[in-house]
Amino acid sequence: PASFDAVAPQSWSSWGADYGTSLHILQLRIALRGLALLRVGGLMAYSTCSFNPVEDEAVVAELLKRCGGAVELVDASRLLPTLRRRSGMSSWTVMDDERTLYPTYADSQAAGVPEARRRQYRPSMWPRHAQPAENQSEEPPPLNRCLRFFPHLQDTGGFFVAILRKTAPLPGPPGRSGKWEERRGVGGVHSAPRVGGDVVEREERVTSSSRDGGDSHSARQAHVRVDDDRIAELQDMFGLRGRRWKQVAKRLFWRCVAT
Repeated sequence: PASFDAVAPQSWSSWGADYGTSLHILQLRIALRGLALLRVGGLMAYSTCSFNPVEDEAVVAELLKRCGGAVELVDASRLLPTLRRRSGMSSWTVMDDERTLYPTYADSQAAGVPEARRRQYRPSMWPRHAQPAENQSEEPPPLNRCLRFFPHLQDTGGFFVAILRKTAPLPGPPGRSGKWEERRGVGGVHSAPRVGGDVVEREERVTSSSRDGGDSHSARQAHVRVDDDRIAELQDMFGLRGRRWKQVAKRLFWRCVAT
């Protein structure tokens, strides 16, 4: 999944800067799963048809960070030398649909930013120097090794490509000894659902933090129609109006724990 801004000119009529932020986490999780399934020594290409660094270099940088040295970004500058390209970006600014710039992650979490918008952002969407202080001591990833193929260079579509090599087994699930691949013997395509261990589970814990855990995700749950007061809150928060919204509002339910 990508925002397609590099290959589909017609998308610009409806394109928004928030497209990238809405896809960043999904792209990261898909790429992590791919690396988990990859054999040690194997190569994986992470590619999008977008030039938004939130979908590109930001995802690659977070992949390298989470894999803890088990994955490296390959220098592909000598591959296909006649194929014109540009190097990856090492610095960028995140912007929302209102063209408000957020130079750092802290800026996106400021008091004046609507809560709904603050939730969209993750520290990993920014270059390393613009992330929270705990990430500052880490060595910046060599994002210049990424490849950006611009349409005007040789009359093609626009693409971003990063070549990743798996150099060691990925970290295993927390609290268990050894790497996942070492315990299971690096099978082929028949891999366990939790393949890749904590690098994948870590994001699942983040995205589920606003929900009840444990038994709440069970048969004890019930679906209840969203009441009028909550509908009004959603309407005001997101500026929802029109006949289509009224039709959707009648079909909104939420999940709660049955007592």
